[in-house]
Amino acid sequence: MNQSHAKKTNRRPARSQKTQRVSRRKKSYKRSGIFSKILSVLCTLLLIGLITGTIVGAAFALYLHSFVNISVDDILLLSTGQDMTTQLYYTEYTDRANRIGESKPMEDQNLSAIENRVWVSYNDIPKNLVNAFIAIEDKRFESHHGVDWIRTLSATANFFMPGGKSYGGSTITQQVIKNVTGYDDVTIQRKVQEIFMALNLEKKLDKSEILEIYLNTIYLSQRSYGVQAAAKTYFGKDVSELTLVECAAIASITQAPTKWDPIQHPENNQDRRRAVLTQMYEQHKITEEEYRTAYDEELVLYKGKDSSTASTSYNSWYTDQVINDSIELLVQQLGVSETVATSMIYTGGLRIYTLIDPVIQERLENVFKDENNFPSVAGSMQPKCSMVVIDPYTGDVLALVGDRGEKTGDRIQSYATKTKRSPGSSIKPLSIYAPALEEGVINYASVYDDRPVNYGDDNATPWPSNAPNVYGGLTTIHDAITRSVNTVSVRVLMELGVETSFDYVKNKLHMDSFILSEETQSGYVISDMNYSGLALGGMSYGVTVLEMTAAYSMFVNGGVYHKPRTVLKIEDYNGNIIADNKAESNAVISETTSIIMTRMMEKVVSTGTAASSIKLDSQINVAGKTGTTNDDIDKWFIGYTPYYVGGVWFGYEWNKTLTGFPAASAAIVWNTAMTAIHEPILNEINEGKAEKQYFPYGKDIVTAEYCRYSGKLVTEACKADMRGNAVETGYFTVSNIPTDKCDCHVLLDICKETGSVAREECPSTEKIGFITVNRDDIPEDVDVKIGDASYVYHGGSYCSKHSGAVVGVGSQSR
Repeated sequence: MNQSHAKKTNRRPARSQKTQRVSRRKKSYKRSGIFSKILSVLCTLLLIGLITGTIVGAAFALYLHSFVNISVDDILLLSTGQDMTTQLYYTEYTDRANRIGESKPMEDQNLSAIENRVWVSYNDIPKNLVNAFIAIEDKRFESHHGVDWIRTLSATANFFMPGGKSYGGSTITQQVIKNVTGYDDVTIQRKVQEIFMALNLEKKLDKSEILEIYLNTIYLSQRSYGVQAAAKTYFGKDVSELTLVECAAIASITQAPTKWDPIQHPENNQDRRRAVLTQMYEQHKITEEEYRTAYDEELVLYKGKDSSTASTSYNSWYTDQVINDSIELLVQQLGVSETVATSMIYTGGLRIYTLIDPVIQERLENVFKDENNFPSVAGSMQPKCSMVVIDPYTGDVLALVGDRGEKTGDRIQSYATKTKRSPGSSIKPLSIYAPALEEGVINYASVYDDRPVNYGDDNATPWPSNAPNVYGGLTTIHDAITRSVNTVSVRVLMELGVETSFDYVKNKLHMDSFILSEETQSGYVISDMNYSGLALGGMSYGVTVLEMTAAYSMFVNGGVYHKPRTVLKIEDYNGNIIADNKAESNAVISETTSIIMTRMMEKVVSTGTAASSIKLDSQINVAGKTGTTNDDIDKWFIGYTPYYVGGVWFGYEWNKTLTGFPAASAAIVWNTAMTAIHEPILNEINEGKAEKQYFPYGKDIVTAEYCRYSGKLVTEACKADMRGNAVETGYFTVSNIPTDKCDCHVLLDICKETGSVAREECPSTEKIGFITVNRDDIPEDVDVKIGDASYVYHGGSYCSKHSGAVVGVGSQSR
């Protein structure tokens, strides 16, 4: 009973069927509501995702359109016209200034891929070489569409993993993009651009065309671009003749050219090429027997010149520069990479119209091939020498030679256009005297005190020194130019200002080699905007002969600078102009300044530092300036006639003193070359077929007498100077002609018997002019001799600072 009761009381009351149905409906509604909420959330998330994806996609598309160039047009240029020869032209001008003349081909200066070994057809590349590159660089090359997504994602993930090493994810197609465009900056934008360009490229070129471009543009150390150049460099044979082990050796180089170079690091290359062979075997590109044989095969490198294929004739120095300038033009005006531009030059069938004068070029080359035309010292190594000749009225580079002797290769180091050397005093007319004359700081007769400007931190080291190491005292500007006086150029720069001087050479004369500020690899900051670079020509790196010669052209051309050009224009093989090298010019100084500067530099040739070396001035007007750097390392002469401007550099390949060589070695070479160049002109003049040209005088130029020790109007004291008559005649404009009388001379009664200032008891006297100059700030213990010290009177007043003289600046011994 109790148990039965217990069971009865614990049992729930039975529910009616209606109640159960209602309950099930409620549960169903409840589940339905949950599902509805979940579906709503999912729909919302999906909608957000779609909207976000649309926005991101649109933003990415806008990004690609606005900031990423995925065009492959320039790369496609490499896949066409590879066998076409480029022709160079010169013009026989009847009027060079107005470009009137007949263009003719330079028959011996054609440029072609075969001759220059730049490009090789895919069909001539051995299959083993193709497979070697694919095996080690891009094993899925034949199956992907430009991008190996597996490798790209793996490389990306590995880059972001802690401790992960970075390795390349670029396919061969992507490497083509990088090699051809020159894009190598490590940015997301660049990588995105590379990926889309690779995808685009594979739609337009087939695999063999892409491989042809790749194998002809990769860098393979030893200055070898492309597999043909590498085959010649390392094995002395055509690429089609390479063996399996040689193919593996070349394919080994590309990732780290210096590290895997078989000449520089043969052990490294052996390890790498064995890895290449292993990959080729594992990817079933070679048999086991081929693998084992090549794995242990010794690599035999090429030791000498291949006489069967070597060319015995090279491009002229001028043609080398035409190639360099044409590449630069195509890069600038077509927006292509240097690689594409180079390929266009050698294989695109272009027509390049040069500005060479073949007669002048031939004469210049003949002079430079004859060793008898160069100064020599018994037992000494022969220095290098280079020269550039320019038409000053157009900026046309008429001729150039990059080194003395026979040319030994194509596009080798040119000491005329590539090498930079400090110009020494030859920079002074450009950086100091012409700007100072133009800015009204000096005139022809201005006088500065030739003595040290300072004595260094120890107050005992005179600076600057002269060559020779003497100081002359009061010196006119024209005499300072004639004798190349360093102290005067420094003093003029102190008044002109380094910023003004730098602006002239850097911006007005476009001498880009002048450095405003640059940090070296060792962390030092260098600059040429200082006294050393501007007043003395001691630059950080230096300038080229081409830059110097072009800058001097303004002195012949009324103060107008023309940018030097070797190329007039470039046409494609259909005759369409694809690069137009238009003339660029700007006025740097006035015509009157250029005329007065020329008058002063004529004295350099007639009585100055170049007088004993220049003989051409006996037949025609010649002006110019010598230059020598510290320790006699570099020698320069930049000179000009009414017809041409020529610049010569003479020195060793590295910084080495030119012991025993004449001070004016460069001027000697200049005279020989320019005499040969002017010979046809002089013959026509002597035969009465042409009138001789002269340097212009100028209607705004006037002459006037002045005192050579003050730069002012002559007084009786000037005429009575004990060194002789101090009166000189100079060239001026109305605005800078001297107007004040000399106040640097004092006329004293000198006793003839004693040679001292006369006293009342002196029986016989004479009037003698002495100079007065304040040098009281000289350190007592510094022994610096001044040439005019014996002619200085220390009583009375001193010379005043005026437009003609600047005295009392710096220190000097008494």
